[in-house]
Amino acid sequence: MSTLQVRIRNATVMLPSGPARCTVGIRDGRILLDPPDTLHAEREIDATGLTLMPGVIDAHLHFRDPGFPHKEDLFTGPLAAVTGGVTSFFEMPNTAPATISQARLAEKLAIAARKSLANYGFYLGATSDAAGAPGNLPDLAALRRSPGIKIFIGSSTGDLLVDDQAALEQIFAETSAPICAHCEDEATILANREALVSINSVADHSRIRDVKAAVRSTWRTLELAIRSRHRFHLLHVSTAAEAVLLARFFLTGALVSREVAEALATTPASEHLRELEAIPFGGALAFARDPATAADDPRHLLSAEACPHHFLLSTDDYARLGTLVQMNPPVKSADDARAIWAGLKAGALQMGATDHAPHTPKEKAAAYPASPSGMPAVAHLLGLFTERALADGLPFHEVVRWLCDRPARIWGIAGKGRIEEGFDADLVLLDPEAPHRLSEGFRYHCGTNPWEGIPMRGAIEAVFVNGNQVSDGRPADIEAALQLPRGREITFLEPRPSPWAPGSES
Repeated sequence: MSTLQVRIRNATVMLPSGPARCTVGIRDGRILLDPPDTLHAEREIDATGLTLMPGVIDAHLHFRDPGFPHKEDLFTGPLAAVTGGVTSFFEMPNTAPATISQARLAEKLAIAARKSLANYGFYLGATSDAAGAPGNLPDLAALRRSPGIKIFIGSSTGDLLVDDQAALEQIFAETSAPICAHCEDEATILANREALVSINSVADHSRIRDVKAAVRSTWRTLELAIRSRHRFHLLHVSTAAEAVLLARFFLTGALVSREVAEALATTPASEHLRELEAIPFGGALAFARDPATAADDPRHLLSAEACPHHFLLSTDDYARLGTLVQMNPPVKSADDARAIWAGLKAGALQMGATDHAPHTPKEKAAAYPASPSGMPAVAHLLGLFTERALADGLPFHEVVRWLCDRPARIWGIAGKGRIEEGFDADLVLLDPEAPHRLSEGFRYHCGTNPWEGIPMRGAIEAVFVNGNQVSDGRPADIEAALQLPRGREITFLEPRPSPWAPGSES
């Protein structure tokens, strides 16, 4: 193609180095920086007063397809995603049937190719057999066309729960793809449940799946990843103690002992908050800015994420939202929530994701513990992060780092996460300071929206996926959306580079 599809002029452009004024062209679905004026464009956009950022990557969500179309599918979920500026996603394996083999992964990729407006990728789930041994190790070892392996270490049922230490050791030792995990200690959860005289309130959820359950499983898995020299990503950090554990690791390169981790689990979250707030902004990632850092530094192996519900909501919100805020791992205290945000600022947690997990109002209305865990959030990810960051006085470029650049580097995604010459033209044009355009009446396909009334910023004007505009930031007309171009399967750099290579953090 000798002409541009689109030329965007006069925007503040979020380049990897920071905000800049330049012209961005789209040609053959890819980014062209400062294209010559002599190059004709089919569409010219004057973006004066607006900001152009890379498309958001939500690397942790559940779109319920196949198996639960009444909750959501791979058309309605990505439609909500692009409405909120999420142009790429990775979906978890606990669908029906579960994504636990290369054949089922191929089936899900084919469904997404037909339905999804956003770019897509799918994790392969680890399983265990009746004896607790790995149930699908050959598929995990031969994994391709996927961001990596998902292990449910707690918070699952059936063969997707992998809790046996020998099984975990074998998976980490005999596979090479990146691993991510939901970490809650199953034995602690069971003991906490048995210790309660009665269970009649959703607030009991946070007592059953408590800080100790999270810290014990997180320490155990981090220790295994470091010892195995295996690339590992910790999903949805929910406690101040975990944030401090991670901060100390990234600051020193050494994991605290099991005994220290146990002590952290019983230390008041307010004390952890003070420790995290004392770390300079991004200080836990100073090693990634040091060209002298050794290539075999164990910090290159690990990364962690924060979800909006864990830094914006707390156990105080059960009274207002009830089971709508029931999640695994559950929300914790208000000090824990403040500590998750402080850990993100410190660099102990490096990226954001939603753990978007929709259920219908009828399902959520069941009396606890029959109510399911999970809440939708994918359309709100950018708006919630933007509001929280700007209210805290942080530059918008940090939001771009947490939601675009870092997910791409952590998962080794090819051609995404940055506005860079030749990268895919996944772009969001918005006014970060203006109120978000999702109306108070917005509902996800499942019929709920637990974020009503919570402020958001970032009025989206246009969302591009591979150079094609797929949204204007407002709830879409379904019939019109069905005619839009589909997203593409996400590809990965091989071998996967370290996200924390020296000089990777500006």
